[in-house]
Amino acid sequence: KNGRNEPAYLPEVLREVALHRGETQEDLARHSTDCARQFFALPVLKNTSEDENLQLC
Repeated sequence: KNGRNEPAYLPEVLREVALHRGETQEDLARHSTDCARQFFALPVLKNTSEDENLQLC
């Protein structure tokens, strides 16, 4: 890695954080998405399933 913080690294970050927290990637993604939605007052996308909103790599 070149030391830059890039979106391309998010799947790896998700994997490592979930591993160290002892939870699944899906649970961590769901929880962080829910927190972001609350904090930024983001709407839940109605035309997609919850799994499609997460888009895990």
